[in-house]
Amino acid sequence: MNTEEIQKRINEILADERISYKSANLYTNGPLVVIQTSLATELHTLQRVLGVELTDIHKLRGEDFK
Repeated sequence: MNTEEIQKRINEILADERISYKSANLYTNGPLVVIQTSLATELHTLQRVLGVELTDIHKLRGEDFK
């Protein structure tokens, strides 16, 4: 993958509304947990490859974790 392809995939992940849904849990929506975890992992991996700041997933979801 070149830089343009990586950035395109990052944009696709960020455009996927499921990544911005409130964090799912296994008791209420197990499949969404898998999807959210996969999207977040791929996003952060690609951002690390590019050497850019990682997206704060909790902020993206409007969650306040401190």
